[in-house]
Amino acid sequence: MAVTLETIETITPTAQRLSARFTPCGDYLIAGGFEGLLHRWPMTGDQRTELAVIKGHHGWVAAIGFHPTESKVFSGDSWGGLACHDYRGDNPLTLWNRESAHDGWLRAIAVGADGSWLASCGKDYNVQCWKTKNGKLTQRLEGHKTDVYSLAVHAETQTLVSGDAHGEVIVWNRKKGTSDKRFDASELFLQHRLQDVGGVKCMVFSPDGKTLYVGGTRPKGGGNVQGVPLIIGFDWNSGIEVFNREFGAVGDVYVHEMQFHNNGYLMAVTSGNPGTGQLLFIDTNAVAGEGETAKSELPYRNNKLSNCHSISLHPDGDQFAVTTTSKGSNGNGRRLDKDGNYVGNHSPIYLMQPSVSADQE
Repeated sequence: MAVTLETIETITPTAQRLSARFTPCGDYLIAGGFEGLLHRWPMTGDQRTELAVIKGHHGWVAAIGFHPTESKVFSGDSWGGLACHDYRGDNPLTLWNRESAHDGWLRAIAVGADGSWLASCGKDYNVQCWKTKNGKLTQRLEGHKTDVYSLAVHAETQTLVSGDAHGEVIVWNRKKGTSDKRFDASELFLQHRLQDVGGVKCMVFSPDGKTLYVGGTRPKGGGNVQGVPLIIGFDWNSGIEVFNREFGAVGDVYVHEMQFHNNGYLMAVTSGNPGTGQLLFIDTNAVAGEGETAKSELPYRNNKLSNCHSISLHPDGDQFAVTTTSKGSNGNGRRLDKDGNYVGNHSPIYLMQPSVSADQE
């Protein structure tokens, strides 16, 4: 069944943002960026005027997670720092800060369903567990042989899963501190000359918890990385691959993030060559047809957005936010405005929702 979307509002920050997330209460949208800050916008009322920033990081802030019932935001940066702040109030408080949580880039954060623990992963090949109340390190899980990019937690069992740059997915037994099983998503990886290309960029469980979906690219080459966005699904109990589908062309490259909408469709965003991005609604129960192409029909496909990096569903289950990059973005200084000034990149954040009920038949 086709989905029709409407853009409710567009938030236009003055600089680039790596990700934007709704808080579990739905009152705020919080985004990390390149300047070591967390930015906040109120979601209640009619105004989206940015509130006071949250400080405490030294590097790029891309990893964000929330306590499910308390007003705590957990954030990680490219220097390996991990911090916890109270996201409410005029001047948000720092509750704890671990500046060297990882040796290098902290890539992802996942919070346990009961809110008592969180996990982080990063460039040092490690997955680590922490107490949310005080930031105490409780466990270091070792088993990956390369950078760990993504994390997911099973909502019912609280089982922790991690995915790395070579396409290996590890299911952890936190009580024993060992891996229970591993899923092979090496289709998402290519060693091209001296460059490792691809990896498990994102993961999400199906609403019933029976399938784990992993996203990235089917790499074609390194340098200016080229590849086709690819999503693979694994049966959670058996580990058997039950879903494997490409979405787009070679220049669309990476699936950056996925989340299930309340209408049952899997939402995904992609980012590829400069100016190239997609917002997708995917029916994971539909079988891909033979000879399927980048233009094959989906419930919804928008390829007019530029370099989409994150998607976040509002707690109402309907509205969602897509973080993009400004069109015409360029990092080499050649693009000047009519007055001869270099205009820096920024990240429009689109607040969207289905305009008509899109419940699956």
